Amino acid sequence: MAPAYLGHIVRSTFGGAIRYAVAERIIGRNPLTNVELPRDEGDIENDLPHLSYLDIEALADTAHELTGRRDDPLLLQLLTFSGPRIGEATALKVKDLDTGGNRARVHRTWTVDREGRRKLGPVKTWEKRWLPIMPSLMAQLEQLTAGRAPDDFIFTAVRGGAIDGTNWYNRVWRKTRANAGLATTMSVHDLRHVAATNAIAAGADVKLVQQMLGHKDATETLNTYAHLWPDRVAEVIAAVEQCRTEALTAAGVNAA
Repeated sequence: MAPAYLGHIVRSTFGGAIRYAVAERIIGRNPLTNVELPRDEGDIENDLPHLSYLDIEALADTAHELTGRRDDPLLLQLLTFSGPRIGEATALKVKDLDTGGNRARVHRTWTVDREGRRKLGPVKTWEKRWLPIMPSLMAQLEQLTAGRAPDDFIFTAVRGGAIDGTNWYNRVWRKTRANAGLATTMSVHDLRHVAATNAIAAGADVKLVQQMLGHKDATETLNTYAHLWPDRVAEVIAAVEQCRTEALTAAGVNAA
């Protein structure tokens, strides 16, 4: 079995029955808690989705040309630069924007219940966070929401109300990537990885990326993006050598 398929069986299929048995006190503890599953290492150097800033600009322009609505390119830019989940982004309301701090409060998301109905609910505790937003994008969001009521959604559908993430994928994202000839195999969720990789390349540390993405802890962030920080090791050791040289020179010792 592939590692991902095996993990699905253990965690979801069999795991669901075991968790139910524990909750109903049929068994005392979950015997799967410490089971070690095989990891699918993949190609860690190349398997993370990536888009350049020019690519993102081209995609945003294409989305605008496609729909003629400002909501769509701005939503696309928020997803690719700030990294929220699509359900979090489309749940944002005008009152969630902190324009002075260039950030937005994430504390609700869209989910689907067992009957397939879409509903608005809270995010998990560790996913409540302030989402950083570039000043240039914030200025455009201010223009988009000018005159709106605080409880209005920032991104609205053609017929009003909040954008449905699934509909947006089919109506906007699939057509945008095809028309632009970019990101042709990327899902909307992949744009979250784009935001993380570009933030890391710009100098963001692991704690900042963790907070931006709403990960429970830094371990989850490092498991996905650790290989993107190797050059920082060279910077640190170079700084150590500089400090050594300065200390030895001050003491009159040959630093060679």
